[in-house]
Amino acid sequence: MRLARLLALIVTMAWGLWFGGLVTLFLAVTAIFNGLAPDRALGGTAAAAVFQRFEPYRLALAAVAVLASVGWRAANRSAATPKTVVTTLLILGAVVALASTFLVSAPIRDLRRRGLTDTPQFQRLHGMSMAIYTGEAALLMGAGLALPAALASSKQ
Repeated sequence: MRLARLLALIVTMAWGLWFGGLVTLFLAVTAIFNGLAPDRALGGTAAAAVFQRFEPYRLALAAVAVLASVGWRAANRSAATPKTVVTTLLILGAVVALASTFLVSAPIRDLRRRGLTDTPQFQRLHGMSMAIYTGEAALLMGAGLALPAALASSKQ
């Protein structure tokens, strides 16, 4: 298997697991809060555990997706434009994931540990987190929409 094809496969798999993980996260957290509606504190604790487990998974997949897409693009520069779009969107998604993990999730975890989940600061960070996760999902959806063109350009 040529290097470019292997890298295309790695990009596709990493993107799929990353994007699918985000969608699954949205579904799981919604189900947790709906299922534990009478006990918001328990729902928050359960959701926090899911997010904490998801973050390293997402960062690892982001790193694999970005590195493989940069390599894929470099391996066949003749049809770089669709791959450039995919690579750019994956890099932006990775930056968003890093910012979310270290600038938003870490302070949320700290506030949760200190029992300050009913504060305006927690609510603001929680709102930012929701917006960031949605933005990351949108970037990954864009990368996924551009992926077929990038794969087709590699076959030429």
